[in-house]
Amino acid sequence: MRCSRRSRPSNRGKRIFSESPGVRQSELHNIPEEKKVLAELEREKESYAEVYNQLLSQSSRTEVSKQMEISDKATTFRIVDPPSCQLSQSISTGSS
Repeated sequence: MRCSRRSRPSNRGKRIFSESPGVRQSELHNIPEEKKVLAELEREKESYAEVYNQLLSQSSRTEVSKQMEISDKATTFRIVDPPSCQLSQSISTGSS
């Protein structure tokens, strides 16, 4: 005769709760408080992540601005042809 596992009642779950009911009850009462703490920590984490991303973006913009300023200072312009313009008499005398 073989005894199947289904025929034996399982007491595993009952033993866990019967071993220390006081400890388990206190853990169950702490769950709402721990959820509040977890939610607060997650909000704080999101806030820090947002500030970090803003600072990172600002830093990137600043770096681009610096590089543009450096390249503008390094650029030299050379005049190829001197200006040549003939002024008409009406412009030079100021009369129309």
